[in-house]
Amino acid sequence: MLADNMAWMRNKKINVTGKPKENDVNLGGLQGKMQVLPAKDENGNTQIMLIYAEAGERLIFITLWASEDEQKANDKDINAIMNSIKAIQ
Repeated sequence: MLADNMAWMRNKKINVTGKPKENDVNLGGLQGKMQVLPAKDENGNTQIMLIYAEAGERLIFITLWASEDEQKANDKDINAIMNSIKAIQ
C-alpha cells in the first residue's frame, strides 16, 4: 500500500524534502499514527500526511496532500471526515 502511495506521489511530481514527523492520532476511537512529510510540488511547499490505523484485521490508510494554508482553510471538513471513520463491528 505504501509503495503504491509513493508511486502516486512520483506521478504527481511530489518530492519529499525532509524527515517525517510522527504523531499518535485517534480515528473514530481507533488509535493510529500520522506521519507528516514536508514536500514540494509544482505549486511550491506542501506536505503529505499519511494516516493509518488498524481496525481488527483491516488497515485504514489515508493520504492527505495540501499546503499548510489549504489544510487550515479546509480544517473543518478534514476533521469531519476524520471523525466520521468508525470501526465496523
